[in-house]
Amino acid sequence: MQQVDFLIAGGRLAGLTLAYSLTEISSASILVLDDENPNAASSVAAGILNPITGRRHVKTWMAAELFPVAFEFYRKLESLSNEKFFFPCPIAEIYDSIKTKNDWQARSAEPGYEKFIGKEFGNDQFGNAVNAPYGGIFLQHSAMVKTDKCIQALKKILAARKVKFENVDFRFDEFRFEKEEVVFRNVKAEMTVFCEGWKMIYNPLFNHHQMLPVKGDLLVFESRDLKLDCILMSDGFIGPLEDNKFLAGSTYNRNFTDEQPDIISRKKIEKFISKLLNVSYRVIDHRSGIRPAMQSRRPVAEIHPDVKRAAVFNGLGTKGFLLAPYFSNKMAAALVGASAHNK
Repeated sequence: MQQVDFLIAGGRLAGLTLAYSLTEISSASILVLDDENPNAASSVAAGILNPITGRRHVKTWMAAELFPVAFEFYRKLESLSNEKFFFPCPIAEIYDSIKTKNDWQARSAEPGYEKFIGKEFGNDQFGNAVNAPYGGIFLQHSAMVKTDKCIQALKKILAARKVKFENVDFRFDEFRFEKEEVVFRNVKAEMTVFCEGWKMIYNPLFNHHQMLPVKGDLLVFESRDLKLDCILMSDGFIGPLEDNKFLAGSTYNRNFTDEQPDIISRKKIEKFISKLLNVSYRVIDHRSGIRPAMQSRRPVAEIHPDVKRAAVFNGLGTKGFLLAPYFSNKMAAALVGASAHNK
């Protein structure tokens, strides 16, 4: 039997950031289980760190705490992995009416928003490439994470820190919780942390949390006539990648039947692109994934009150790449403390 301190069930954004945070504060042995699902939400996420969101232009929850931690986290990962995947850049909010313009101007005058709301721009900011008849406004302290590269960088760093990985499609009923340990197949662990994304709805220990999985689609398109050094935001978003490629999205579908890209979502995003841009483009990729969104819009990070050797870190939802660095640190500290108490 293999013996580890922490068995992490789920190896994408939540599981990997938690494993990383554990290695930062302890010498615990860690095994990460993952099914390598290509449609995992964090692999197809936009990775946008946006300080002000929603139709009411509200400052992101805990923005003052989350953004500094996230910026430091991704910069450190880049340094450790010698990879480039974190791109601080402004968000250009495109006004769609005079009312929207007035709403943003009013919001920018409110205390606490001055750090994140920058200058307005006119309808010629992007030349003829972008339809912005009413102009727009720049948001500051925002960024874009190239999600696939970030996930690979995390795995590279963790492997160097002797974290073990096992490619396995696991089920909850394969875990046996005993007084002194958790047993999963040929593995014994001091504690198991479930980071299984939207499949938490099938986990009887933690499915009392109201998760509302949401399927999202993204398109990658190519255009030689579009030059961007910021993220365009309107009814959707368009963000720069590399080599004249761009990421566009996103859709929100609660009535999904599978994880695969669907034509209705593709047409919706293409309609958005064609409405916002005046340049020719060609779609070269269509991705989809299911976000582990919570009804409360807050992540779940806790040790089970009765089953002390079971914990959960999940529900990062649409803001996962902003939430993960801060809350993985908090969760790792709680787990190390609980592990010491259990021994």
